[in-house]
Amino acid sequence: MQKSVPRRSSGTRPVAAPHVDEAESPLADVEENADQSLSERAHRALMGMILSGELAPTEVITERQIAIQLGVSRTPLREAIRRLEGARLLERQRSGVLVVRALPIEEYISILDVRRLLESEAARLAAGQIPLEELERLRGRANAVLALPEDAVIPAAAEDEDLHLMIAASAGNPVLEEMILAMRTRTSMFRFGRFPARRRDVMREHLAIVDALASGNGALAQQAMEQHLDQVRATIIARLTDSRRRG
Repeated sequence: MQKSVPRRSSGTRPVAAPHVDEAESPLADVEENADQSLSERAHRALMGMILSGELAPTEVITERQIAIQLGVSRTPLREAIRRLEGARLLERQRSGVLVVRALPIEEYISILDVRRLLESEAARLAAGQIPLEELERLRGRANAVLALPEDAVIPAAAEDEDLHLMIAASAGNPVLEEMILAMRTRTSMFRFGRFPARRRDVMREHLAIVDALASGNGALAQQAMEQHLDQVRATIIARLTDSRRRG
């Protein structure tokens, strides 16, 4: 007696669909990138409001109000806030209230000391690395300020920031540049008034830095930057001493 042989199905065997983890799906990547983009936008906007003084030191930050103002949801805003807390631009009080951090004078002076170390080294490294036409542009702007009448009101100008950032970017050390930007951001928070009477001196100090950079003399550029930041520090301390004496 013959044994019966099981009949095979003529159809193709179904193949199970591969499992796709939601976190690894292209859609998840798109959503994550969108959140990162919104978070970056919120971070830039909120930092700008702090550095411009629109949000003053010790001012309370209300997430809901800021989210509406910036046109973002709470999730990217909270990521932006977390970054600004890490940068010490915002701080959370013991009560849990989030406020704009006030920068004490002692901390400002300490940051200036660190900036002196970092930016003088950046100037040494950047000597001879910046295109001469860029240096000529900065030299022209400084000379234009010096050519103004003695009684002219000279507003704070962008050339100060331009020179320092150009040097940091030209030092050839991304980590050094990042540290300089972080320190300059923190000193931008300091609310002790501007010093219009020093604008001409600042321009002369900038010209000395520009000349040293153009010559390619790293040691001279380093020295010029040190002298410039020493004068900034001395001016702040003198103003503070005078303010306390009058108070």
